[in-house]
Amino acid sequence: MMTSENTRGVAVENLQRYLRQLSLYDRTIPPVAIDGIYDVETRDAILAFQKMSGLDQTGVVDYTTWTQLFDAYMASVLRYDKPQAFSPFPRFPIGYSVGSGNRQFLVEIIQYILNELSVWMDGIPRNAQGGIYDEDTENGIILFQRASLLPETGRVDRTTWNALILAYNRMQEESM
Repeated sequence: MMTSENTRGVAVENLQRYLRQLSLYDRTIPPVAIDGIYDVETRDAILAFQKMSGLDQTGVVDYTTWTQLFDAYMASVLRYDKPQAFSPFPRFPIGYSVGSGNRQFLVEIIQYILNELSVWMDGIPRNAQGGIYDEDTENGIILFQRASLLPETGRVDRTTWNALILAYNRMQEESM
């Protein structure tokens, strides 16, 4: 239990981290420095959190306050953080690549990414998203590989996949 000002430590840093996250999206909670010191600013943020949560406004971080604060923090992270990434590109076998004639969901994802990048990168044509690695997909990959200074194989291996994902993520961040 954190009951007095000038309590210090990692637990206080975590508490401040949770409060900081909540303060980003709820103006009733004042932002605090993450310095590991339970000071007046930290207490005031706890009081605001307790008020918002319908708890007794004591400024003391007891089990109930800690638990509700952590739950609110996790809900905020899940709601507001950028989406988590996933990779449908296989880790094995080493050297795996996708190319002309392949039919699979991964090809449809590659085609989707190429279509999105066509708006952002000059020279990348739009293509059909049918899940079949056709000539248009291969040409789009070659043009992407050329623009990314990668070997122009027309196949999507791990290196080309990672470059596609980096370019797509950069495009998403710049369009915000």
